[in-house]
Amino acid sequence: MREADGLIVGAPNYFGDLCAEFKLFYERLLFQYLTYRKECISYNERPVPVLLISTSNAPVGMYSDLMESYRTRFETFIGPTTVLEVGATMQVKDYGKYDWTMFDGPSKVERRERIFPQELKKAYELGASVFRRWIAFRERNHAVCLNGVPLG
Repeated sequence: MREADGLIVGAPNYFGDLCAEFKLFYERLLFQYLTYRKECISYNERPVPVLLISTSNAPVGMYSDLMESYRTRFETFIGPTTVLEVGATMQVKDYGKYDWTMFDGPSKVERRERIFPQELKKAYELGASVFRRWIAFRERNHAVCLNGVPLG
């Protein structure tokens, strides 16, 4: 990761938070940079742009506060971060096979056909923007901290 030019990570939301595998990666990635110093909280001398994509069966925007907290922490320890939330996802191809009264199967299928391709395109464009943001960020910024000590 310390040699990467950017980070693109995606994770499903289960039971109101991103999945355990994501959290394992996230905690190990961020913790290595924690200084426990008020003056400069991160040892990361080489910030890189991040794209965090989450998927959920819940309505779009239901977990915006959660994603904002992840965005803030990624920006603190890794670099400038963009979040893409993809909600109201389709869990199965045929909702008629299940006795699930919480979902409107035809609406899920219609959304998958009409909206999901737009979300995929947006994810692709945001991924490309990670590279462009990295270039711009490198041109305007240098390390803010060196070994946990604020610079400049």
